[in-house]
Amino acid sequence: GEVVWRVLWPDGAPPGGGPNDASVVVWLGTPSVSVLALGDLETETQDALARDLAARGVRSPARFVVMAHHGSARQSAALAALLDPEVLLVGVGEDNDYGHPAPSALALYPRATVLRTDECGPVALTPTHHTPC
Repeated sequence: GEVVWRVLWPDGAPPGGGPNDASVVVWLGTPSVSVLALGDLETETQDALARDLAARGVRSPARFVVMAHHGSARQSAALAALLDPEVLLVGVGEDNDYGHPAPSALALYPRATVLRTDECGPVALTPTHHTPC
């Protein structure tokens, strides 16, 4: 089917402090599924993205959000509150040395069903329903 996609970051402005902030943030949408992938953005750049989305009047732009930076502790509370997704996807390796995803990062999304690749393996998105692993 038809998929609409938009690059939300970088927005033409120079990225923030490091290479992670040069990550591409992409929104993908169909009539029944919308996904926002946050790349590896650091907290300050996530805050900037939240301000930009809020200024444009965008709230809850996606049912599914791929958490930034594999669920590191460096997450924006403002962006999490703005997004408030139905499902939070965390791409993270099993037994990683970084302790991802951080409990504090997951706590920012209290209403979301969390699907972690270290616990679920590959995750498939469908428009009709979802089942936690």
